[in-house]
Amino acid sequence: VISDDEGTLVVGYPLDKLADIPAGEYYVQAFLNVYTTFYRADGYVVEMHLNSGAGQRPFRAPGNVKSRVQRVYLDPDSSGTVALTLTEVIPPSRPLEEGEVLQQGLYDDTADVKYVKIKSDLVSEFWGQDMYIGANIRLPKGYDDHPDVYYPVHYHQGHFPRGRAGSESDEGPWFIHIWFRHANPYYDDSYAVNSANVGPYGDALVKELIPYIEENFRIIREPWARILSGGSTGGWEALALQVFYPDFFGGTWPASP
Repeated sequence: VISDDEGTLVVGYPLDKLADIPAGEYYVQAFLNVYTTFYRADGYVVEMHLNSGAGQRPFRAPGNVKSRVQRVYLDPDSSGTVALTLTEVIPPSRPLEEGEVLQQGLYDDTADVKYVKIKSDLVSEFWGQDMYIGANIRLPKGYDDHPDVYYPVHYHQGHFPRGRAGSESDEGPWFIHIWFRHANPYYDDSYAVNSANVGPYGDALVKELIPYIEENFRIIREPWARILSGGSTGGWEALALQVFYPDFFGGTWPASP
């Protein structure tokens, strides 16, 4: 709906203006998508929603605020005020433990899937505040039973994986499979490259997140042991990472980039 009492036009949906709403009883609710002020390294000051793990779903985003649903009578020919009070904060999926942040979501490890999240110094410097990136890591069967075995990695590029980490098969070679989580204030995916608008996410993934993963899991640290694949958005990312970091990755299989 619209409030343009001060001359500011805000387009409503499905009707453009409150005056167009037929008189009658309606259920109404106020909702606030909370924004953060970012003082970026390039000199721009922007106000945007800091991702809290919900992607492009503000009505589920922890930290956003809403009122209770109220039933009211509205008549565009009558004056009056409907008071809506923001009283309910959307909670996280579980309470935060000490040192945890909402960025990139909250996920709990299982026997075969591990979730990592690190503060990116590169992206934090660009955005002017602490920014995090993460990954979903599926370990091969028997990982804990073979402590001397190191594995190649298949980096799956996609679009906002949330907590997904594929499924394990008894067939095929043993790989560690990894999906990145790199939502940002603009979108729930950074496109995995350095960008003047979004920030140095390509370098953050290659120079910060992957080294962290390789230090904490038994991974072969050679280009031939790092392969990429992806479809659609992920196909573009799988191709871009290979093009921009040709000596770091050993091959890419993009689909529909």
